[in-house]
Amino acid sequence: MVAKFKLGDLVELQDSRMLTTTCRVGVVTEVRQVEYVETDATMTVVRAFFGPDELTLSENDFVLVRKIDEI
Repeated sequence: MVAKFKLGDLVELQDSRMLTTTCRVGVVTEVRQVEYVETDATMTVVRAFFGPDELTLSENDFVLVRKIDEI
């Protein structure tokens, strides 16, 4: 499975109500696969910093703003 994001990409949240800061764009600091043994399912999770907020959520909770390769 190929992840939508990689380290350094700039992202926004699908639902910005999760943030306690006004910083709307975050930077991806980790991308990893989580495996659920009981259901034999996998999910890609992304950790990103939005100012002082650090969130780890499904990659589907984020929207790409800019790839690190484009900066």
